[in-house]
Amino acid sequence: MKLQPITRSAVVFLAVTLGAGTALGAAPAQAAPAGTPAPQSATAAPVDLPVGKPRQIVNRVESKLCLTFAVTPSGIPTAVMLKCASGKKGKIQQWTYTAEGQLMVSMSKGVGGDLPHGACLDTAADLAKPDGQAPLLVLPCRVGDGQKWSYDKATGALVNKANGKALSSMIGVAKQARPTSTVPYTGGKDQKWRPSAIPGNTPLQAIAELVNALLEALGLEMPDEYDTQGQQLLKAVSADVPVPDQLKQLPKQMVKMAG
Repeated sequence: MKLQPITRSAVVFLAVTLGAGTALGAAPAQAAPAGTPAPQSATAAPVDLPVGKPRQIVNRVESKLCLTFAVTPSGIPTAVMLKCASGKKGKIQQWTYTAEGQLMVSMSKGVGGDLPHGACLDTAADLAKPDGQAPLLVLPCRVGDGQKWSYDKATGALVNKANGKALSSMIGVAKQARPTSTVPYTGGKDQKWRPSAIPGNTPLQAIAELVNALLEALGLEMPDEYDTQGQQLLKAVSADVPVPDQLKQLPKQMVKMAG
């Protein structure tokens, strides 16, 4: 039997069909437990990036966009800008700021196998010098300045120790499912970040987010010049930091783990 390509209309139909039973049979929404942190607004007072606590990393200006671990169709493990998810699915977008200054994919902690220390946001600037502007990588957590980040609570800048450049959206924060990189700090809106707790959601909101996530996954793309740079950077660092297949399969595993 010949398999037909997945279309956007098919995605919407599938997501709504699967979610309908959940929505109809769901128990009434419960109030958030006492002490549950409320989601921050774009104008909320700056807060520090806590060490050891999973948080979504949100753009301060485009507050609906979160830094998200993803693997591109060409196999580049990277971080992209996607709509912030709520509820259980929000766990997929969480990062943990470690005592060593790393930004670790929170759900990669404890997965074991070829990722004994998890997966971390990495410029690899201490290992290789790309000819052009390369996308950020997500690599097995390691000792090295390419994975060390300093956070300025006042400005929202996340600066990499290896190259002294700031975490930035490459194509602009208005774009969806596009990679991130580091560029010299300018104070622009694509360089302003803040940590955020995951907001709760209702069953119907969960269905809507599922549709959005599937549509965005279909649209995940990297411009050719950045894809080329990403492939070259991966090849350049592979001797020092091999990329296991487990890392490339991790996003799918995280979706299952989130429930």
